[in-house]
Amino acid sequence: MRGKILAGIAALTLLTGASNAQTVDVNASVNTTSKVLFKGRECYGASVQPDVNVNYGNINLDFWGNVELGTGTNVWMVTPSYGFNLPHVKGNSGLNYIAFTNPTIIAHEGYISAVTDFPFSPRLKITDNFEGRIYSEVGASETLEVLGQNVNVSGSVAGEYQSHGRDGLTHGRVNVKVPVKVGKITIMPTFSYFEPLRDDFERHFVFSASVEGGF
Repeated sequence: MRGKILAGIAALTLLTGASNAQTVDVNASVNTTSKVLFKGRECYGASVQPDVNVNYGNINLDFWGNVELGTGTNVWMVTPSYGFNLPHVKGNSGLNYIAFTNPTIIAHEGYISAVTDFPFSPRLKITDNFEGRIYSEVGASETLEVLGQNVNVSGSVAGEYQSHGRDGLTHGRVNVKVPVKVGKITIMPTFSYFEPLRDDFERHFVFSASVEGGF
């Protein structure tokens, strides 16, 4: 039933979205990430994340990967989606097709995400794996000017419902991003703090830096 509800929402976005754009936009980025546990453990979790995004009007296709250095554990994801625009709200809905290696696992899930143009840009994302698990995240973001430089600060709280397991809040997160533009290239160092709200998560910091270009 939850899958049918999500599919209905996706169908609604197809009816409400509209675009006259006839160009194809391609963006590519490579993100490097390192994770540092807050409880005194050694640094670990370095990864490289290639990302290619193709847009044609309201139609979007995203290819994303996460290659864990030294572990052989990789994740690859393809996400077709459709964007929508409503008064004060814009977002997209689509499907995630996910492949994990070491061990090999194939999964898929549907999602819908939306952000408003109200102060602090409140946003919501709901993901359904069609197997009894619904994940939701509520957050907000704001861009501030610090010493002449735009700094984006965002925060979110996430939770999940599992029909055959635990449900409730899972974690909170705070991100600080400082975009630096050089022509069509954007360098984006990001600092994240992850606070667990359940005992099967670890408190940690994450530092990442991405280089992104448009074509």
